[in-house]
Amino acid sequence: MSGVISLNTPGGGGAGGGASSIKHPFEFPFTGQLRSGGPKIKLGFSNSTRVVVFSKAPGTSGIVRNIAWIASATDAAFNAVLPGCTLEVKYDGAAGATISIPLFTLGAMEYPRSVIHGASVSTPAFELGCGPYNDNPAFAGAALGSCGNFRLPMPFTNGIEISVVAPANTDLQSVFFNVLYEDALGTAWNRNLRLCADRSSETVPAGSTIPFAFKLTDATHLLVTSGTLPANIAGRVIVADTFSVHDMLVLTRTDATHAIVSSLDTDGAPINTINGAGFHAAVHRFLDRPAGEVGYIALVVGGYANPSADIDILDEGNVRFWIDQTNVATREPDLEWTSIEDFATCCFNYEQQSWGEEGGIVSRDVVTNYEKSIYRCFYRTPIGYTNGVRGIVPQYSTIGSSDYRWTTFYYKFN
Repeated sequence: MSGVISLNTPGGGGAGGGASSIKHPFEFPFTGQLRSGGPKIKLGFSNSTRVVVFSKAPGTSGIVRNIAWIASATDAAFNAVLPGCTLEVKYDGAAGATISIPLFTLGAMEYPRSVIHGASVSTPAFELGCGPYNDNPAFAGAALGSCGNFRLPMPFTNGIEISVVAPANTDLQSVFFNVLYEDALGTAWNRNLRLCADRSSETVPAGSTIPFAFKLTDATHLLVTSGTLPANIAGRVIVADTFSVHDMLVLTRTDATHAIVSSLDTDGAPINTINGAGFHAAVHRFLDRPAGEVGYIALVVGGYANPSADIDILDEGNVRFWIDQTNVATREPDLEWTSIEDFATCCFNYEQQSWGEEGGIVSRDVVTNYEKSIYRCFYRTPIGYTNGVRGIVPQYSTIGSSDYRWTTFYYKFN
């Protein structure tokens, strides 16, 4: 159900360029020897310690093919602190990090304390070998851990440094890395792509009830027959009882009683039928790459929580992408999924485990902390963009605010 936009080398020139030679952007031919950049292990990893787990000096080129990681701590530290460990990647001798994300995001875990135990997830982008052993009495009071492989290729042409940083004021036990890399890059058309990651973190307020009646006069025009549209409705979504868990994105608020909505959301909806009360919801913008940027989306790791216990309803938000920043605020999205469940190709309401090659869930807590982690891998169906890209998901809860932490891995040309 994902969209694919093929993208040539910019300008159509160079190796692999031209309309007749479109190739997969994440596939890099093997041209060198596979080597080990580790293993690296750090005991007593604590209090802002930085460990460089792999580095190549400026002037060298190659491809990082796989990062294997293990992290462990005591029970209390694992739940409270270990998720704060940060992975940093620097290219080309840069002073700042191009990638700076929680270590556990490599295994699609935004909420590792809620990982479904015994998970065995394998995708082209990452592999999660096991969840935390919190429920194993054999480990009571001893080390708890999690491990996995991250295998999105990281080409570099002028050196690279990969580090992991402990949170401040912590007392963990160990981190372990083994980096497999290729010692040559070759001349492929995509050799100047760099793997990047953007991470969002936002508390989105609860939706507001709107006791009005409305009807659709056609596929894009909404008319309020009783009540008025909130002034801030543009860019948000309307969820009405007739459409239950399928929302309508408001593109423009024409006036207090008229709005233009996305036709992607009204297909099959009754026209000229009066609908009752509903609510309008704010959206979380998890990705916003600028106009003019050229790249590909490879993997999305999403996490969301609702401390008010209204967690399952958050699954229903329609995930949307605009793959061109031109007039993005007033035009329909290019890609849309009917829910986060659909986006992550999961089972209904996450009542069953689903760890697929392209999507799934690795954490689900609907009892204590009310939090979930999902992933969607676009390795086999890359989303290419030539003028920036934007991604949003609405917040469906009307009971309380919800926390969203989403990380998008993407390639852009260096």
